Amino acid sequence: MRDALRRYPALAYLAGAAALAILLPSALVLPNSGPPTLAEYAPVTGDGEGVGDMSALGQAGSGGLGFSSGGRRERAAGGELDGTAGGSVRRIPGTKRCVGEPPRQTEDPLSPPCVAFFQGDNGGATSKGVTRDEVAVFIRGTRDAGTQRPTETDCGAAVTPDDDGQDHACKAFMRYFNERYQTYNRLVRFWLVRGDVTAHEEALVRRGVFASVSPYSAVSQAAKHRSLAVGYEGSSRESYRRYPGHVMTFRPDVEDEVGIAASQICLQLHGRKARYSGNPTDRDRERVFGLWHDDNVTVPQRLTQALSDTCGLTFAETVTRRDDASAPARLRSSNVTTVVVILGANYNVPPTLATNAAWFPEWVIPSSSGSARPDTNGGARYIDQTQWANAIGITFDYKRDDFTEQHWVRAYREGCPPCPDPTPSASAGPRQAPYLYDALTMLFWGIQAAGPKLTPENLDRGLHAIPPNRSTDPYKPAGYFDPGNWSFVKDATTIWWDPQGQPPGSGQPGCWRLPGGGQRYRKGEWPAGDGGLKAAGPCQGDIYPG
Repeated sequence: MRDALRRYPALAYLAGAAALAILLPSALVLPNSGPPTLAEYAPVTGDGEGVGDMSALGQAGSGGLGFSSGGRRERAAGGELDGTAGGSVRRIPGTKRCVGEPPRQTEDPLSPPCVAFFQGDNGGATSKGVTRDEVAVFIRGTRDAGTQRPTETDCGAAVTPDDDGQDHACKAFMRYFNERYQTYNRLVRFWLVRGDVTAHEEALVRRGVFASVSPYSAVSQAAKHRSLAVGYEGSSRESYRRYPGHVMTFRPDVEDEVGIAASQICLQLHGRKARYSGNPTDRDRERVFGLWHDDNVTVPQRLTQALSDTCGLTFAETVTRRDDASAPARLRSSNVTTVVVILGANYNVPPTLATNAAWFPEWVIPSSSGSARPDTNGGARYIDQTQWANAIGITFDYKRDDFTEQHWVRAYREGCPPCPDPTPSASAGPRQAPYLYDALTMLFWGIQAAGPKLTPENLDRGLHAIPPNRSTDPYKPAGYFDPGNWSFVKDATTIWWDPQGQPPGSGQPGCWRLPGGGQRYRKGEWPAGDGGLKAAGPCQGDIYPG
């Protein structure tokens, strides 16, 4: 720590200023020079040019966005504009209504500490897709049926009757994140882009953008063209390192995912009896593990290796999608009691085939299943319930309550009061919205931590300055970036499926229960033993209704 303070003298000042911000009621003025490295408290300020006044840290009132009926961005004298919610975004507030003690940007416990006020020189056009007034960001939407060429919607424009669910989510989140996060007098303008992959790449080249955000995987085309690629789903670590500092995801990368999953399986399941099997004779036997996966072998291979390295666990039998017809018989003949299942769109087939074979093993979900998401209530309800009553596993998602109380829904409603509620029946947009919200939370944390001189390098430094942390709140995962790592979440929680469980606010039965109330663990921190794996716990809320 002393070496860090000698290298970065502003670090000591900022840490002390952060403490004073909590203890003293007086306003603070933080210098906007020097390269501080503690993003928990203040932004990285790049080359140190200019001095910004960040007085009233954590104490400023709201300075809401201005709206009008037109699509052109304007500034009025003094920066004050009146308007109607749902109109086009026109003003960037310099003050933020931070909340809590210590102050954070929003009510979401995952939001960063407060930078409530900025006045000064933001450096102007500091990077591709950045001007003194705006930051251009692509939001990657799902392709309209039959559409190949890209369509681009300015999400700063007014809400119209022709908007669909994707438009509503994009417009709502653009307004919300600009109003609630510090962007240093720039408007982060979202463009909703729909089309195939080639069309998306062409749009990136044609219109220089700072970042491209996907509610699923990060878009590598963006990184290839030196824009940031920001996504929800993790990928293999080498895909991040191919474009260092230009690809980042909310969920863990594959190596972290399999490391956390292997740690949980080794500490809580390996070497113990199969007490949760639906086959009575299995409950008296030590677990014998089998693996059932699809033809994408990257995750299965790495999980197999991680289990072997962590505790010497080996699979008695491994089957793939191509083996579906014979898989239950092969696994059963190998005395498998416990099936680790890693499947994408095919994840509901193995339990059905097992039921047809009158075989009811334990099912273990390592939550490395891509967009299929069997670790959500909605995904699990499609699976054979007589089998899934034996399902246990982990999820990297955080605890969720009633749909109406989830932070992404609050953000959606605050950002666009006239938009219809985000029910998934309207279009794919609402189904993407929870994951888009998480990816945007990470991006805006980075924009705020980068400071006024916004560049990919400063954003990367700001995110990597988040200190390693352990979650003490089931609603807030441990989130930080290790050296050489560009994925955010570093922990998970255990889950088990209760076909009769009633999620909060939902009319549909069936939920993943959270033993221990959703307490989260990093790799190597899982409590040993499986006695509490199916302990009573709250139901995980539905991510979206229906």
